[in-house]
Amino acid sequence: MDSPLWVIISMVLVVVVVVDVAEASMEFKVGGLEGWRQPFENETAIYIQWASNNRFHVGDSLRFEYNNNKNKDSYSDSVIVVDKYCFYHCNSSSCTAAVVYEDGNTTIRLEKTGPAYFISGNITHCKQGQRLVIQVMSSSSIYDSPPSIALPPDSSSSSSSSNTNTAAAAAPSPASSTSFALPMPLLMITAATAASYLFAATATTTTITI
Repeated sequence: MDSPLWVIISMVLVVVVVVDVAEASMEFKVGGLEGWRQPFENETAIYIQWASNNRFHVGDSLRFEYNNNKNKDSYSDSVIVVDKYCFYHCNSSSCTAAVVYEDGNTTIRLEKTGPAYFISGNITHCKQGQRLVIQVMSSSSIYDSPPSIALPPDSSSSSSSSNTNTAAAAAPSPASSTSFALPMPLLMITAATAASYLFAATATTTTITI
């Protein structure tokens, strides 16, 4: 039978590991294998669907990989941080706080809770669906499901509007979860209880028979 002392030490170590996992930040490559690119005609919701399969917390980062053709042709791209109005209208010129990135491999850290909006600097690409809105949650909201996010209207074709007007962001499946942790109050209670047992066991164990 295992010594009670070792059992208690194991409990403390498990608590420490769980806390570390809960506080670890994640980096998400936007679009997964597809990256940040112009969607095809039947992919207008590609980035809304990608966002709905992930959970984003303060401290996480988004990495945008895209073609930053120096010739600035129709295939050249960028990523712009905008507000809600500019997101829905694919127009960054009216955003006084817009931040433009054109390096082809952009990493943006999520610093605050709430919605965050990103669009392609190529207006044609943006109107075809190359825009992203995510809901950033606090780092303690491990069990929260991301709220529903409406898909912006598709201005390129009226025939496809029924498929692109709305889309609910579904809660991710267990397989897509990036971390697991007990609620912080329970962690504190568990750690305190384990520590008290540890000290008690140490104080009462006075002899060892070999």
